[in-house]
Amino acid sequence: MAPRVPAASICGFIRTDAGKARMRPQTAAAASVAPTMGCAAPVEKPAGASKIRGMFERLSLVLDSIKFAHSIFALPFALLAMVVAAQGWPSWRTFGLIVVCMVSARSAAMAFNRLADRGIDADNPRTKMRPTVTGAVSPGFLLAFILASAGIYWAGTWFLNPLCFILAL
Repeated sequence: MAPRVPAASICGFIRTDAGKARMRPQTAAAASVAPTMGCAAPVEKPAGASKIRGMFERLSLVLDSIKFAHSIFALPFALLAMVVAAQGWPSWRTFGLIVVCMVSARSAAMAFNRLADRGIDADNPRTKMRPTVTGAVSPGFLLAFILASAGIYWAGTWFLNPLCFILAL
C-alpha cells in the first residue's frame, strides 16, 4: 500500500500557516499518486528557464514601478523641441533616436529615484509596498537596469552626433 499523502499536497501544493497554498517539491509518493487524483505528472523544466522567467518578472516590476507607460506623456515636449531645432521635421532616423534617448534617459532617472528613495519609501504608507522596498527587486538588479538604460541613452546620443554624445556625458 502506498504511503498516505495529504490531499492538499498531492498536486505539489502545501498549506502554510497563513492558509495560503504554496508550491513544494513533489515527493516520490506524491508523484506516484498524483496521476490517479486528476493531477498532472511533474514536468521537467530546463534549468535556466526559471532564471529567465524570474528576470523578466523583475523587469516587469521595475517597468511598472517607474511607470514606463507614462513615457508617452513626456514625448510631446521632446518632439516639439526636435521640430523647433530641426526647423521642420527631421529624418525618421533622427526621430527614432530621439525617442529612444528620451525614453531610456527617463527610465534611468526614474529607476535611480526608486533606488535612492528606498528608505524614504519604506516610511511612507503610500509607497511602502513598492517592489524596491519590499525586496521583490534587489538593489543590484535595479542598478543593472539603470546602467543598461543609461548605456542605451549614451549609444543613442552617439548615433545622433558626437557633440550630442559629449553633452550627454
